[in-house]
Amino acid sequence: MFWSSIVTRMFTFGAVSWNLIALIFTLVNYSIAGYSSCGQYIPSCCTPSICGTCYVGCPTGSLCCACPGVAQSCSIGTYQEQSGQEKCKSCENAAQQCGAGLYLRDCGGCSQGICVSCASSSCGGGSYLKGCSGVSPGFCASCPSCPEGSYSSECGGRSPGQCVVCGPGTYASGLSCIPCEEGFYCVNGLKFSCS
Repeated sequence: MFWSSIVTRMFTFGAVSWNLIALIFTLVNYSIAGYSSCGQYIPSCCTPSICGTCYVGCPTGSLCCACPGVAQSCSIGTYQEQSGQEKCKSCENAAQQCGAGLYLRDCGGCSQGICVSCASSSCGGGSYLKGCSGVSPGFCASCPSCPEGSYSSECGGRSPGQCVVCGPGTYASGLSCIPCEEGFYCVNGLKFSCS
């Protein structure tokens, strides 16, 4: 009687232990495979032919599968500010909320980023800020070179400017048209000697 009681208690304790171990394993598996923090996503794989069943009590908007739903980091150019989501969001799409003269900076991971002004003042003389929009801050580009007899006007800031042809009696020099000097004649912005 004594020994049978001991054996019964061991089996009962063993069953409780195995149930506890199984519960802990399930919780650990859920935390690894069924959850993502911000800056991550859980690939959707909740298809009966692939994994059969999903976890119960998954975060809203997620499909936490018993098969490889392990959280993945958002790739470059994407972000996710919420936890437990199936996909990351595009920084390019987020940049559409930035108005003219602004671009989206610091987008990625957990952050949607912020709209900041294009810094055209950082470009020196003879250059302008090109390509500042979306998620790109742009770069300083040289003002376009103009054909003989014309000069580059209003290049700077965010504008490449335009080439202006000098009128009769003037010629192009630097960034302006200069009147023809005595002993020369000027046609189409070019200066020729009279001799």
